[in-house]
Amino acid sequence: MAREAIGLEELRSDLVQPLSKGTLFELLRSLRRRSLVEQSEMGFTLQNVVMEFLTDFLVECTLAEILLLVPHYLQSHALVKAQAKEYVRESQLRLLMQPLAERLLAALGMALKRKCAHS
Repeated sequence: MAREAIGLEELRSDLVQPLSKGTLFELLRSLRRRSLVEQSEMGFTLQNVVMEFLTDFLVECTLAEILLLVPHYLQSHALVKAQAKEYVRESQLRLLMQPLAERLLAALGMALKRKCAHS
């Protein structure tokens, strides 16, 4: 998830399932009308509250997918963009990967405790 403004072409190239330029532009226009996306000279970005909601949502969904062994978002969304600027990658690690790892460890720890308690 980009944490800074991103241009239309870069956004389009980041998509796992490609969209035509026209379709993507229409989707962005619809999101702008709903005040979910902002547009500046630098490109498009999410409103802060939307960014925080989607970050939490992505972490929770990814955690559930790992625990249930049913990947969906893991196959369609990059949690960390390798080609991003260093400070963006660090932000993605801190805001996505670290909470995911902590929640995963907590969930696995609880599962081990239950398993040991039943043994």
